[in-house]
Amino acid sequence: MMSEKMQTRNYGIDFLRIISMIMIVTLHVLGHGGIIEGSELYPIRNKIIWLMEISSYCAVNIYGIISGYVGYGRKHKISSLIYLYFQVIFYTLPISIIYMIKSQSVDWNMLKIAVNPVQFNVYWYFTAYFSLFFFMPFFNIILDRFTRNEMKKLIVCILIIFSVLPTIFYTDYSETKNGYSFLWLASLYLLGGYMKKYNIVFLKRKCLFGYSFCVLFTWGMKIGIISNILDTFSDSKIDFVQYTSPTIILCAVFLFQFFKNIKYKKSIINFITFFSPISFGVYLFHEEPLIREYFINGRFVEYLSKKFISCMLYIIITIIVIWLVGSLVDKIRLILFEFFKIQEFCKWIEKKVYCLGERINKNLIE
Repeated sequence: MMSEKMQTRNYGIDFLRIISMIMIVTLHVLGHGGIIEGSELYPIRNKIIWLMEISSYCAVNIYGIISGYVGYGRKHKISSLIYLYFQVIFYTLPISIIYMIKSQSVDWNMLKIAVNPVQFNVYWYFTAYFSLFFFMPFFNIILDRFTRNEMKKLIVCILIIFSVLPTIFYTDYSETKNGYSFLWLASLYLLGGYMKKYNIVFLKRKCLFGYSFCVLFTWGMKIGIISNILDTFSDSKIDFVQYTSPTIILCAVFLFQFFKNIKYKKSIINFITFFSPISFGVYLFHEEPLIREYFINGRFVEYLSKKFISCMLYIIITIIVIWLVGSLVDKIRLILFEFFKIQEFCKWIEKKVYCLGERINKNLIE
């Protein structure tokens, strides 16, 4: 029999974390790897590659929605943020040191950036999440105290102001940085929290249809099939390939709803429980600035010179290899953290911070 924990934990969300990270790797292989830009010389391949890109584009939004769905109703401990901070530094600091040893030079500015990833925005998602963390308790209060009708109006306002209008106007007037920001991540948190509080459920077949329709519509707009038709009625150019795009948000919602409601066999659960805790480490590993510069940026353009089938296979194999290597590295990180009791150390820091806060508060009162 499954344990109570296995019965109550939503492994669909954990599995979606894994799938979303593979999608993020796909975006970076196609984008940073230079394949999208290079494929402009190959019209047919360019269209197929854009379909792959758009199919994966909702991955970051999925992570934002998951943060709200999982975070609502949960106590947010500062120790978890400290632990995540150490996880980030595990990648930035050693890689910077290895680089300096190899180049036989000491770059103090590089070390400063490595130990201050938030200040220097080394990883935009972590920087945005770092800020979001301190607002999560207040967003949970909003979710608790607002009525369903009030929350629905708030979500609609957020989507109109931060998604629909910027997409139509083709300008980031709301300063969400097209989704690369705390503001957008906060919006997704509220959306995820709303779906959890009111147990929003979509039928699986509608999720698959909705996701497929949104991907194909966005793709049709990008490659000109649909946009050429719309251009006959309007001179405006609408770009749906951005995190804040309505169709990309819907893709994230449909995939989230689909995976959230799936039940898995024990063999699949074993796979999920192994890879899910180390999924975020894949992002930290392959997006580390030096790793990206020397091993990813513009490194995969040569795939386009191969035959179509070979080109696609090389792209898929590269995505899988990066994901597996990143997973292996973070598994090693996880083992080291457990050996050195990093989580217990983070809890100790949390306790000291709270004690210091209580002392300061007591002195102020006196």
